[in-house]
Amino acid sequence: MYSRARALHITRQLLIIPPVIESKFLDTSTEFLFGESMNTLSPNTSFQSEEFLDAFHYAQRGMGIRIQLRSLRFLYQDKKWRESIAIAHTFADQYVDKALEFRKSFMAKRELKTEPREVMDTCDEYETFGRRYILLHEMAKETDNREELRNQIIHVFLAGHDATAITIGNAIFHLCRSVRQWEKVRMEVLAAGEAPLTFESLKNMHYLQYVIKESTYFSSLSDTRS
Repeated sequence: MYSRARALHITRQLLIIPPVIESKFLDTSTEFLFGESMNTLSPNTSFQSEEFLDAFHYAQRGMGIRIQLRSLRFLYQDKKWRESIAIAHTFADQYVDKALEFRKSFMAKRELKTEPREVMDTCDEYETFGRRYILLHEMAKETDNREELRNQIIHVFLAGHDATAITIGNAIFHLCRSVRQWEKVRMEVLAAGEAPLTFESLKNMHYLQYVIKESTYFSSLSDTRS
């Protein structure tokens, strides 16, 4: 009876875990891509962020329908779908404009310095952003084409904004049903102590890596909720 009650309790808790995980990794990914987090976990999330996410997901669903229609995609005439695309583009454009301003500053500093390009790129990144890596700014170093930057960053956002959250959610789902594996992962993580987590330290958590990889074999990375 205790085990069954515990399992039922865990199942109920899982119902509220996915949106929290999704918001967490959405904030992380937007900070990496755009240089600013959407702060979707904050009660003070801006209306613009919510409007963008609603529009992006609606546009994504519309694209799925058009792909399924193939040569008959002209039959899909949805005014809201086109409006959603415009909202998503407008949201991305404001970050593209900031990236282009960064490019102007970066190119001006490059002209004043004599170091090799690869050395100078690193110096500018460290000096300007305190060792933060912002993908859109790195892309702006290579081109000043506003439309290309917007299209590329939206493509990256499309491919990656859900994948991490779904992967971690699936791993937790399976771990909650396997107490022995849960404890083994927990002990491996606790063994790291108070040291800050880095890419290298996470790579060295071999059992955690095995659990995440194994969960992808059992569960799809595609979001099938909509």
